[in-house]
Amino acid sequence: MLDKITASLFRQILTKLGSRILPIVSTLDPIKSLYKKQIANEFLRDPMNVEIILNSIIDSNKKEQRININNFLDKDQRDELFQQYIDSPKAKQSYIHLIAIERFKPDVDISTKYNASKREAQIITRSIKNDPFTFTTTVESSIVSMDRIVEENISNDNKDSRLLLQFNEKWLNKFVDYSTILQNLIYVFGIVDNNLKFTGISKNESGGFFERFLTLWGKNEYHNGEAFKNSEMVLTSKMQLYIKFLRQRGIKFESVIKWYFDTYLPKYLGIKGFYFGRFNFEDSLRSRIMMLCVNFQRILKEYQLYSESGEINSEIVDQMKVPHLNELKSLCDKKYVISGEKMQSAMQQIFSDQSSFGHISNGLSFQNELLKGVPVSCFKNFNVKELNWLTRNGFLTILKGKVYIFSEDYLVMRDLFYNDEINYFWKDSDTRECIDSKVKLGQLSFRNNLFTRKESDYIDYYYGSRFSNGLGIRNKYLHGSAENISKSQDEQNYCVLIYLFCLLIIKINEEFDHSQTLNENSLIII
Repeated sequence: MLDKITASLFRQILTKLGSRILPIVSTLDPIKSLYKKQIANEFLRDPMNVEIILNSIIDSNKKEQRININNFLDKDQRDELFQQYIDSPKAKQSYIHLIAIERFKPDVDISTKYNASKREAQIITRSIKNDPFTFTTTVESSIVSMDRIVEENISNDNKDSRLLLQFNEKWLNKFVDYSTILQNLIYVFGIVDNNLKFTGISKNESGGFFERFLTLWGKNEYHNGEAFKNSEMVLTSKMQLYIKFLRQRGIKFESVIKWYFDTYLPKYLGIKGFYFGRFNFEDSLRSRIMMLCVNFQRILKEYQLYSESGEINSEIVDQMKVPHLNELKSLCDKKYVISGEKMQSAMQQIFSDQSSFGHISNGLSFQNELLKGVPVSCFKNFNVKELNWLTRNGFLTILKGKVYIFSEDYLVMRDLFYNDEINYFWKDSDTRECIDSKVKLGQLSFRNNLFTRKESDYIDYYYGSRFSNGLGIRNKYLHGSAENISKSQDEQNYCVLIYLFCLLIIKINEEFDHSQTLNENSLIII
């Protein structure tokens, strides 16, 4: 049949149907091979076709549904089409952003990426200037004389939101030994929660509707939306304040970190072999950042070797490659709890603000109504299929005409839905029993890793090179690309590295606590 469609006829079809048919013909064999030239010309005819290309990259889970633009355009043609889109008054900021940060093969010309970044900044600036609903959020941190250890106040002033964080000067001045400094990061500054999971990561569903459902994210892009930026701003403000506070008292954070690995671990926990390199505090801030990067990589290698062999050999460490964060294993059999496919579906129905059960609640959220019992009569006909599935699989139960969720199930599912993973070790016996039963049913499983998945992603965003929009602190400082970094950015990166190192300490110390059944000398007993 295709042999009856001439190139001229196919070109007429493309001209008439345009963007409606391009996603189809550019992915189907043998059409995409037979009419390669005609498809290429149709892509080049309208710069807005760039959106078709980018949608294919970010939306298609199946490889066969993705448009491989390299089948139709060479690199120069593709980059020229991207540039025409960037210059178009119809271009959308979200797609321009993807051109700027997404990884393409072959790479997009650096000047095209630069032009995309510049145009995106212009659109955002113009949008903020013209939007009467735009507001700014600022964070102010201070250490003051007060009775309470921590106090947080939020005050609103028209278009501005101000978060005021105050910390007890008397407490912080009284306890400046290295052990308490690390404990303060947990109990005063709260860089981890009471389950020792990092608090700098925004929770699921914490972003607004537009950010969660209408923002286009690249395949290799870290989701650093407004919720993330707000958390980042609070965490950085706290850490900068504490770093300055200690510096004024002659204490450098590098000394605290070195004490933990070189003194605390061998002396109090009997763990030998970790080594944090020497620092010259007279060096420039940039040199100290470089040394932090070097030591961060070494500690990762040392931990990996210890987790695999139970000891650390410095000669072996020197020959090792730096491990990926997801390769770092826990020393315990059960560390993090993650949900299976069925559990994911159940949690989406019960806890999501986009659930089809949302109409049932009367002032309370549907999930809270389930604890009291929801009359079956409240469910509409279009809910019957989902309700039957949830009850059949044991996520909900029906008693005396009401639909319930058991309290332990509720706590476990809610924790997983909002936090992605549960730290099994810190849960009480009833919660563990509930988790174990669901593991047997295949609804849950364990990840035995040092970091949660989101913690690994967070560190990679700042430190590594896995994400297309990542900050790549390691490469910038260790591979000679830090020349254009400003002094203020150096200070910001130093702060980030300090709290990433402190997070690493907390995680490693937790592992030794677990493996030794909470050693009485632990830094982090809760």
